[in-house]
Amino acid sequence: MKKKLLSLFMAACMVLPLAACGGQKADETKGADTSAAQGETKAGETSGKTEADSKTASEASADGKEITLTVMHGRPDPTDTLHQYYLDVQKRYEEKYPNVKVEYEVYDNETYKKKLQIYGSTKSMPDVFFVWSNPSEFLPYVNAGLAAELNPDDFKDFNFTPGALEGATVDGKLLGLPELIDYWYLYVNKKIFEDNNIKIPTTMSELKTAVTELNKAGIAPISMNGKDLWNQSVMFNDILFRYTEGDPNPIWDAASQKTKFAETPAFTEAADMYKELVDMGLFQNSWTSDDEATSKNLFVQGKAAMWYTGTWNNAIATSEDTPQELRDNVAIIPFPSADGKDTSDCLMGREGVSMMVAENSEYKPEAVNYLKEFFDPDFYPKACWENGIGIPMQKFDQFVKDTDADLLKEAAKSISGAKAVASHPYAFRLNAVFEQECKDLTMAFLLGQKTTDEFWKATDEAAAENQVK
Repeated sequence: MKKKLLSLFMAACMVLPLAACGGQKADETKGADTSAAQGETKAGETSGKTEADSKTASEASADGKEITLTVMHGRPDPTDTLHQYYLDVQKRYEEKYPNVKVEYEVYDNETYKKKLQIYGSTKSMPDVFFVWSNPSEFLPYVNAGLAAELNPDDFKDFNFTPGALEGATVDGKLLGLPELIDYWYLYVNKKIFEDNNIKIPTTMSELKTAVTELNKAGIAPISMNGKDLWNQSVMFNDILFRYTEGDPNPIWDAASQKTKFAETPAFTEAADMYKELVDMGLFQNSWTSDDEATSKNLFVQGKAAMWYTGTWNNAIATSEDTPQELRDNVAIIPFPSADGKDTSDCLMGREGVSMMVAENSEYKPEAVNYLKEFFDPDFYPKACWENGIGIPMQKFDQFVKDTDADLLKEAAKSISGAKAVASHPYAFRLNAVFEQECKDLTMAFLLGQKTTDEFWKATDEAAAENQVK
């Protein structure tokens, strides 16, 4: 049984998260001796619970015995703003609950994944931990019974945005809380559109017109990093989202094979539009070999009118490395809507990680209190926005200042006004094999190696073979 469980975790951890997704990134600091409380606990130390700690949390709290609550996270760099926020939470928590000591286990990304495998195989998870939110990595921990059920009423006043808790809800049970999310937008150089008398597109027809006119002017319409395969795959989901009128459920139903991609007319229409746009010259000529850095440089240098990327790149509006002219003219827009279907308030996103309480925890009430302290709506959204931690799935627009860059204010307004969010692209909803097959199939389709019908049938076959159990 342990071998079978371990294999599930190894399969789950094969999925490579998108660069900077949900604020997570592969930290350059490996094996750092990162401290927990006041620098006392090094990364990699276990909690070392004693017999005195073996009482239930309520008993220990009642008699004033010291409790050690173990929290595991993946931000070892002490200069990282989220690492610093973890320390702030620890301080606030220990002041509020003097008999509880918070002890952190801190690892770089790859070591964190390996530790999760080990803990999962023995069902001895830390009291609080996180897993990546995409179903291929989230569900194995849930299905193995490692995550405790949370009471949604405990977090009803925490200003989570509509749909924020759905990704971590399985069979009606809330099993985690989302830490961060990234949203994809088209980053637009307004000056290029103004100089060439081209309307910034809000519909597919307007996008086709812009593609034609920008190519005539010798400017790439959208800069795309095709070498890494994932970004054009995300764009595909974004376009599908426009043809389902901002409802992600038809897309997710097809991924779970409740329905079929090949039998959904809206998906055929969306795929045909995507292929038509690419054939018209939607991307720069070298898009299939350009990575993210190259695609960014094309946009920064004014050689592309738009850049398809995520909110982790919002710093382009404030960075000194960005030319002042672009800083003065950069804006963001959601991907254009299908004609006659306004989906400008529907966003393509991807959650980063979900924080969980361990089912095996001896101190579940204290662990839940830690989550409450972490996601306190007076602290966490504010820290996310003001300290650049990332985009929370909680209301944060009250912390936006008039002095913030225009792009940042636009992002905050768009996100706060969103009525629907596709929290994961369909390619990332199953296992690592499905993800890779989807990326390869998308590229083959866009290059004309598969017809629309062949593409969707192959996607259905891949989905049927790679369901997450």
